[in-house]
Amino acid sequence: MTPEILIVIVIIIGLAIMALGIAVLANKIRKDAVCTVEVMAELLQYEKQSAGSSGKGRNRITTYYYFPVFRYIANGEEKIVQSSSGRNSKRWQEGTQMQIRYNPEQPASLVIVGDMNYLISFIGLEILGIAGLVCGILAALGIIDFNI
Repeated sequence: MTPEILIVIVIIIGLAIMALGIAVLANKIRKDAVCTVEVMAELLQYEKQSAGSSGKGRNRITTYYYFPVFRYIANGEEKIVQSSSGRNSKRWQEGTQMQIRYNPEQPASLVIVGDMNYLISFIGLEILGIAGLVCGILAALGIIDFNI
């Protein structure tokens, strides 16, 4: 592979990662716009889901995400709903009372008030994307060398 092709690939990957970060932020903004009814909810439990595995045999490592399951009253009815926002640890203790906002038209759609998980994802993706973009531009200008 020529250095020029590698530079183009690095720039494209950097832009794609930045676009993914923007999509994460846009999804959060969209959800915040429709989840407008704020209520107290009880964190009942976590649903553990595999995010994938790496390695083989005894060296196999599986990564899990934990999705909180909440109980709350929406439109006069009790709802038990699993959040779509998972994380790699159980951040809150089961039984905790928390503020959530739900969509009055789709009460099973919720956001956790004060949850900054999306912001960490957005910032991480943007930093990674910018780093790739900068490396690609610096290589294109001849400041760094991509010769392999």
